[in-house]
Amino acid sequence: MSEKITYLANSVVKSKKDDQSKMVYYQNSVLDIKGFSVFYTPYFSHPDPSVERKNGFLMPTVGTNTSLGAFVGIPYYYGRTPSEELLIKPFFMTKKHTPLVALQFGKQFQDAKFDISTSLIHTDNISGTGRSQRRNKKKNTWSYI
Repeated sequence: MSEKITYLANSVVKSKKDDQSKMVYYQNSVLDIKGFSVFYTPYFSHPDPSVERKNGFLMPTVGTNTSLGAFVGIPYYYGRTPSEELLIKPFFMTKKHTPLVALQFGKQFQDAKFDISTSLIHTDNISGTGRSQRRNKKKNTWSYI
């Protein structure tokens, strides 16, 4: 008889499923991978599995880079209609001291899908020779990337 090995586990002190809002809430959640605790959060929530999609914040992106310093991106998902969605993701950086906003829009048609992505940044504090920076010589302006 083979032994069942658990690779991923979530231990929770308290959980609650709200049928009216179709959300599941957790308190003091610990994520274990192969028996090692790798992530703790005092509060965590997600939509009920019966929900196809829900507007709200997604998992943040955190990292470091030599030119940007430490950065964090906090994405927000907005499903405008069943066939349209928008992802707004502002990035905050320690070395540039100016936010970057990334946008993604998608629309599903009957036989095709349309996706577009762009980014906006305030160019007052940016150095470099990017295409949009060469065309835009003014200070204190916004550029797309």
